[in-house]
Amino acid sequence: MRPHWWPDCFEARWNEGNYQSYVENLKRRKGADADQPHRLVYKKLVRA
Repeated sequence: MRPHWWPDCFEARWNEGNYQSYVENLKRRKGADADQPHRLVYKKLVRA
């Protein structure tokens, strides 16, 4: 599984307007739970 910031997944969009219009645009593009934080997944540590 690649990290979410991997270059293939990069998406840049320009937003004309203020932060409120940005959030409305984000919700329209990504869905209702786009502004909710997601739990990070870490690889378990293994002792050598």
